[in-house]
Amino acid sequence: MSAEPQSPALPSLTQFDFHQRILEMTGVVLVVFTSPLCGACRHIKQVLRQVHRQNPAWRVFEVDVERDPGLGE
Repeated sequence: MSAEPQSPALPSLTQFDFHQRILEMTGVVLVVFTSPLCGACRHIKQVLRQVHRQNPAWRVFEVDVERDPGLGE
């Protein structure tokens, strides 16, 4: 039985680059706030990858709230 192929990781934003990178972008920018142990987060990231494939001009990013809890607040 072969393993399911890994989906590419969403680009990450951190407390050090979040605001500047978002301000530099135009158009639709989606940011999902996640945690590595969150099952719902893994599912929504898969959905957002599909959304991005259907709308390549949309930018999709992830913020790990365990690594950057201040951004989650």
